[in-house]
Amino acid sequence: MLVCPQCQFENPNNNKFCQRCGTSLTHKSCHECGTGVSFSAQTCHKCGAFTGTVWLVIIVERGEQKQQNLGEYLDLGRRYRLMSGEGGALSQVSNSKSLHKRFQGKVLDCQPLQKSVLGILLEQQAEFLENSQENSTGERVSEAALWQRIGIPELALPYLTLKDSIAAVPTIHDAWHEEKKEVILLSDRSDWQLLSEQWREGRLPLEETISRLTEMATLWELLSQVNCQQSLLVESNLRSAKEQTFGLEQLYQTPQNTQLTLQDLGGVWQKLLQQSELTKFEPLTQLLNELASGAIATIEQLQLKLQALHRHATEARGRRRTPPRQPLPVKRRNGDKVSASGDRSQNNDADLSVIPSSSQTAPSGDRELEEAVERSSTMAPRGSSSGDREPTFSGTQAAVQAQTTVKSPLQSASLDEPTTDELVLASDEDEDSFDSASMRSVGQMTEGEDLSTAVLPMELQSLADAGYTDRGRQRHHNEDFFGLKSQVKKQLSSRGKKCQARGLYIVCDGMGGHAAGEVASAMAVETLQRYFIANWQDDLPDRETIEKGVLLANQAIFNVNQKNARSGNGRMGTTLVMALVQDTKVAIAHVGDSRIYRVSRKGGLEQLTVDHEVGQRAIQGGVDPNIAYARPDAYQLTQALGPHGSKFIQPDIRYLDLQEDTLLLLCSDGLSDNHLIETHWQTYLIPLISANNNLEKGLRKLIDFANQHNGHDNITAILVRMKVRPYLGGGTW
Repeated sequence: MLVCPQCQFENPNNNKFCQRCGTSLTHKSCHECGTGVSFSAQTCHKCGAFTGTVWLVIIVERGEQKQQNLGEYLDLGRRYRLMSGEGGALSQVSNSKSLHKRFQGKVLDCQPLQKSVLGILLEQQAEFLENSQENSTGERVSEAALWQRIGIPELALPYLTLKDSIAAVPTIHDAWHEEKKEVILLSDRSDWQLLSEQWREGRLPLEETISRLTEMATLWELLSQVNCQQSLLVESNLRSAKEQTFGLEQLYQTPQNTQLTLQDLGGVWQKLLQQSELTKFEPLTQLLNELASGAIATIEQLQLKLQALHRHATEARGRRRTPPRQPLPVKRRNGDKVSASGDRSQNNDADLSVIPSSSQTAPSGDRELEEAVERSSTMAPRGSSSGDREPTFSGTQAAVQAQTTVKSPLQSASLDEPTTDELVLASDEDEDSFDSASMRSVGQMTEGEDLSTAVLPMELQSLADAGYTDRGRQRHHNEDFFGLKSQVKKQLSSRGKKCQARGLYIVCDGMGGHAAGEVASAMAVETLQRYFIANWQDDLPDRETIEKGVLLANQAIFNVNQKNARSGNGRMGTTLVMALVQDTKVAIAHVGDSRIYRVSRKGGLEQLTVDHEVGQRAIQGGVDPNIAYARPDAYQLTQALGPHGSKFIQPDIRYLDLQEDTLLLLCSDGLSDNHLIETHWQTYLIPLISANNNLEKGLRKLIDFANQHNGHDNITAILVRMKVRPYLGGGTW
């Protein structure tokens, strides 16, 4: 089967285009010149740019094996072709006297749209789990035991065990046995910069360096579960992507009869930092000395000390830390959605209160430590503040701020994709170039304006998007519908890559039963798409234009209800979330309980919409959230498109100006229920801000995870990734 790179639909092998979305299954566009090139090609035949899909191959052999030469295929299916490298196609990376020889190299994937052997085996594993496998003693068979039973190599087990825990571990793409040989294919991180080089160059601020150490401390504990702590002790294995994402190149098993301790980790950290300017920061040097000497005995002690250093480093740099809002009670329901029989809330003009914030003030450390941090904070380049990202709202919009704001820790994770054209976009600059560009723009500020509060003009650097819908594990049909239309115009010059983009993104969750809810959701999407083709001119549509479009979609569904004489719960309807993107400006609109989230490195996770349901209406009226959601009708919708005439619909509309790289998530409640996004955004969303990571596969992974943890309802989502940089001026279109 050929898996569509756009929508992940599985097509017959002889298809040339996807049956679902029409995407080509034979050719893609060269990222340099736009020429159509075969998915199996290594380079573009027109400009010579590398366009192939590359994986890192690791082979463990027992006994003597014939050395494979350049040009030979790694597998019998002739899918993975060995590529050249220093010393040949494969290089030995273990002791030649060992019985187990370890080789690594790179392979070109000549059939990148085909499912991998490992992917097929994991699907079989899911069938095993569904059949409730038990051994002779009546105990459930472990997942690891199932992996071995279905033929997954032992070399692959640590990667599979940690695949949902932390994204610093590379993604495993394929794995198989061959006689005395085990083969695994991993995402290729060889172009990631060595962490030691990055620190020697002084490219990271102090607090971000401390965050890297905190990540490694957390990872140390996870790796102990699979006996791979050695992975953090190999200097060449510690990497950092362009956008400062930390990751391992591969996993190394801890040698037999070796007991690794935190002292070993401390020794490596001392070596990494000894040539950097950060050695002048005495509190950090003291912590590493304590770690290497054994004075810090547990991970918990180490994490507490690192958190204290990071807190004071952040305070010294004057960074503003906004406390997260109090989360709502967990939604627990069977996924059924009904529209309230009464009218919408009439309190739109009332003085509504947002959910109260709750914060815990961290204890302040001693002054000596603060002063040391302040002195050391001048060692690394200081990034300019992105300023106040929010526009000013009035009336109801000022009151209904997002339900949930979760600030991002400086720890970041990274999902992996092969070395394809998406990984080498010239537009992807690291944060240092962002900072230096910001500093170059300081001269544009007015006299006396503080750099920390100035909002620099931004321009769009790239835009990518993806959409996917899934029926879920319990529903027999899909009432969700989404629409995604975008246009991107790119320009290359000596200043780099810039682009102009326009995108319309819509997710609707229908209600009303079979052949009704799915009709309503599709009608809403298609009506809005036609409307904005006619009414979106040069600039982003204003509030009035957007509201007219939403009301038009409502009227179209309402007219069908009236024509068919439907009443009560038999009237079909749908929720709506919509985002309109034009360069660095975004407008969002919503009706119902589908949601839009914003994710960024500095801002973390923020819910941009407030559910239109009875529980939220009560909260806005001053009721405690726990009491509001104890009502039996708490999740009943107060607004939806279709059941009532347009005079009962008032969409929430707001505007955003992008000041940093941003990921938007539009989703139905099948994805957001039970606080799934708020709980797992750091694992599944933060990594997708990086252009190194494929949005389509990242979205599919998120929805697969949601099916495991929710699955009671249809699941639909759209992701939009917008990367920006300070406006450099010059250039015309």
